Amino acid sequence: MRGAVTVVSGPGSAGKSSLMVSWATCATIGSAFKNFKVPGAVRVATYNVEDDADEQKRRFSATFRRLGLELSAFDDRLAILGPHNVGTLLTL
Repeated sequence: MRGAVTVVSGPGSAGKSSLMVSWATCATIGSAFKNFKVPGAVRVATYNVEDDADEQKRRFSATFRRLGLELSAFDDRLAILGPHNVGTLLTL
């Protein structure tokens, strides 16, 4: 759904971050990921509050390598964001 925001939550180590990296990578290059399909290459922003910037880079780098992709394949369509230096956003 273009223009929609998707929030994925669940217990730690359930694979949420890996799933989001996979979805974001596939959507950015216009490829399907199982039943997750996009109409073509789209712009994607990910916002991860659990992993630091280095961990996010490692996850995307591993996904790119696994799919045989280079960063240049994404042009300006992928934004990897996080709450760097903003403190706690939500506590339960």
